[in-house]
Amino acid sequence: MESASKPRRKISVGKFEQQVGCNEWYNIRTVRNKLLITGFVVFFGLLISGPVLALSATDAADIRNALKKLVPQRAEFSATTLNSITGTTLSVTANNTIYTVRTDGSTILLRKFGGKSTLAEMSSGDALNIIGKWTDSSQTIIQAKLIRDKSIQKRNGTFFGHVAELTSTGWTMTTEKRGTQTVTTSSSTKFTDKREKAIFRVDVKIGDLVRVRGLWDDKLNTITLVSQVKDFSLPVKTTSFSATPSAQ
Repeated sequence: MESASKPRRKISVGKFEQQVGCNEWYNIRTVRNKLLITGFVVFFGLLISGPVLALSATDAADIRNALKKLVPQRAEFSATTLNSITGTTLSVTANNTIYTVRTDGSTILLRKFGGKSTLAEMSSGDALNIIGKWTDSSQTIIQAKLIRDKSIQKRNGTFFGHVAELTSTGWTMTTEKRGTQTVTTSSSTKFTDKREKAIFRVDVKIGDLVRVRGLWDDKLNTITLVSQVKDFSLPVKTTSFSATPSAQ
């Protein structure tokens, strides 16, 4: 015969914690805390969304305005003009209003194409995108999180052109879509012919078709930090003639 089941004993919270284990009890307390926090948030939202709990409309509005001042507000401009830079602080104009933009070590500075930039690269008149937060109630001072200078159009790329003029550090070359570009090479630049054989900078001549890999600056029409140059005009083709015996 089966034995009768024993009735369950009620156990205290402490014993229950020992029975279910620390992890399970931690989860129970976590759920409880989340429920309390959720209830607080709902109550808090109702408090600032309108006159409740016998508060007048004026009192509720005062509370909402006070809370807004405590919470940092997002500041974002898609089109501003840089006026000046003093140290790490920028003066910009947007919508006919002058704003102060502060930067620090955490501020991300970018060029138009997404490359990393610096304040030293920026110039008066540059067009900027700014994202940050307001630091004053009048909303004229921004602590910047990201600044993108659309006027600094530098990007790494590969460029083709014909050598137009030789210089002491490289040459100027004419390109099909970007006009004349000034190429500056260095001791670390690798030079090859079309067969990938090593050559020297002095081997590059006027009229040669070259491919240049480096940092292009659209404002200055320059290509710097050149890593590689390939001269498709080298080696020069030579025409061999075979002697044909003349008729006697």
